[in-house]
Amino acid sequence: MATETHADRQELDDWAIYGPKDPEISRLVARLVLDHGLRVRDVEALILVILQEKIAAEEAR
Repeated sequence: MATETHADRQELDDWAIYGPKDPEISRLVARLVLDHGLRVRDVEALILVILQEKIAAEEAR
């Protein structure tokens, strides 16, 4: 599927600027940072690892 015509293209562009729409994501990040002492950069690194693993799994199919 062409990425320019994907149904979520505009939402993805907005996500990069405004962040995720689901407030639960922000709440979970805040819990990890404020309640468990992680740094925001650590949470971002965790997100990167998980997304990279998902991409690898999708590309292996």
